[in-house]
Amino acid sequence: MGKVFDAVKHLLVEEDSEDKKEENDKQEQKSEVKVEDKAPEPAVLKPTISETGMDKEMEALRNKLIQVATGNAGDYLKFSDMLESLRAMLPDERTCFKAAFTAVSKTSPMTVQSLVTSLEGSIKALDNEVATFQNTMQGRQTDIDGLRRQVQEKNDQIVKLQNEIKELLAKIDEEARKNEQVGLNFDRAVKSAKYNFESLITKVNSYLGGDKNDGTA
Repeated sequence: MGKVFDAVKHLLVEEDSEDKKEENDKQEQKSEVKVEDKAPEPAVLKPTISETGMDKEMEALRNKLIQVATGNAGDYLKFSDMLESLRAMLPDERTCFKAAFTAVSKTSPMTVQSLVTSLEGSIKALDNEVATFQNTMQGRQTDIDGLRRQVQEKNDQIVKLQNEIKELLAKIDEEARKNEQVGLNFDRAVKSAKYNFESLITKVNSYLGGDKNDGTA
């Protein structure tokens, strides 16, 4: 790690010298042309997803996706590790990026283009994760649609059974009324038949003497 910090120190010294030289050149240009140039406005960086607010679960998923996407991003991983180790020492982001790049490029054949290519590879890896995720979600949606069809089939069966139940209940009511009528008719017929026999007994006893006349007289 001593070589790394020596490289960083060397970079900072070089940058400081370059900054002073640029400042002197600017002062000389100002004195010659007597025109005051405005300092360029710093680039406005869009906030990262984590800066816009994420819950812990989403943050964990994001970190997992980054880990998967950078699994084969060798140059980026080296640069990222160095960047993290220098953040506390170099709070200025531009200086920190330059220092990290210089430190890594002194110990590996990393170039700006290879670093960008590595990051672009991470984006492609994320695209592959998106495609895999979409296929998974499509499969889950297919399962959900299948369950919905089952529910609809069950509902259709329920409607059919309810209609059958209504028909059965109506048939039960009809048969019950028939049974009741049959019972009433049978009761009336029995009573009528008994009355007929009872009436005949009365007439036989009345007209023929019945128990008073045994027919031998």
